[in-house]
Amino acid sequence: MANKKSQKNTTRKAQPSKGAKRSGSGGGKGFYLLVGGLVIAGGAALVMARDSGSEPAALSPLSVAETGAPASADAGVAIGSADAPVTIVEFADFLCPACRSFNSVTGKAIRRDFAGPDGPVRWINYDFPLNQASWAPALAAKCADQQGRYWQMHDLLFALTDDWGREANPNRKFIEIAETAGVETDAFRACLDDRSGLQEIGAARRYGESLGVNSTPSLFINGRPIPPRREFFSYAGMERLIQQELAAATAGSPE
Repeated sequence: MANKKSQKNTTRKAQPSKGAKRSGSGGGKGFYLLVGGLVIAGGAALVMARDSGSEPAALSPLSVAETGAPASADAGVAIGSADAPVTIVEFADFLCPACRSFNSVTGKAIRRDFAGPDGPVRWINYDFPLNQASWAPALAAKCADQQGRYWQMHDLLFALTDDWGREANPNRKFIEIAETAGVETDAFRACLDDRSGLQEIGAARRYGESLGVNSTPSLFINGRPIPPRREFFSYAGMERLIQQELAAATAGSPE
């Protein structure tokens, strides 16, 4: 688990908003196969972005103190039905190795199998950048979200960290990845330049802090923190937690 040492380690009951905005579903199984192929190829299959003739500007070092947005439960991006009986909330950092490992396998598979339009799970992701370099990929994901392609960008950013994570200015790589994710790149570039999405990222991180989050990935299920133990972060462990919540919901429903 990646840690933000400066944050006081407290735990409070999460109350994620059912109103968190919803983005695209990720394109189904075909898209997940594409992501897997890109991981194996080490990014060689990326479609090159159109040459605009200018280098995209790098994001200057940033901290949460530089965003004026207050904590907001509406700053997350959701997939799955708003009426789903199980809500899973994740706070993640795109440069966190544990987040990459979790999202490349368990998280992606659980969302695919349980968070469809009629599935039993609603998954809400909140950006929680732990360091200055983590703001840039979070902004790239927000810019893809403007075109309803958040989850496609989300999965590719984790899959291709080795491609963009070593760049002093990763924005050119983000543009290439965005095109692969089906994002119109001129609008994407304009969003990177505008940087208005940083306020929402700051609101998401402050919301996590208000719940006692100080490391990533941090997950909650129906408002309760999931202990950061390996058994709960496997596919079998997460599926077991989901089934327990579904059983409890069924037991509590009037006949």
